[in-house]
Amino acid sequence: MIECTPDTKAPRYTSSALSRRALRLVQWYIERNLAEPITLADLARVAGLSRFHFCRRFRSSTAQSPMRYLQRYRLEYAKQLLTHHELTIAEIAAMAGFCDESHFSRRFRELTGMPPRDFARGIGRREGAKPKRTVAPHASVPNVGVRYRSSTQQSLETRRE
Repeated sequence: MIECTPDTKAPRYTSSALSRRALRLVQWYIERNLAEPITLADLARVAGLSRFHFCRRFRSSTAQSPMRYLQRYRLEYAKQLLTHHELTIAEIAAMAGFCDESHFSRRFRELTGMPPRDFARGIGRREGAKPKRTVAPHASVPNVGVRYRSSTQQSLETRRE
């Protein structure tokens, strides 16, 4: 989009979306710091923007707010842990970055319509997943509706299938 400033009348190029690089950096930061508290200021700093501009551009890029994206990312990661690993709900909540098991259970129920324990019993066992005790907090990247995909990420997704 081209925008003219009143002082110079010269065109200034602006974009309403995050650059692919900035979005990848934010995704990388979330993935690497998932178990830690992540603030809007942290994400904006990674993208190199003010909080206001970061929020606006992130929403334009992903069709959701940064904090909603973070919450969905954490919940998708927790779903993977519940499905494929034999960990307690409290351990999964901590690994996914929730402050406590209760908060995690409430958010999980909002997303899936069932408590985490029922999800783990029903889905994980039905698929015949072999339980594991250990997992790195950044072992896999859940898909939470991002428009941009890097070629590396696409090739990884193709290999998983």
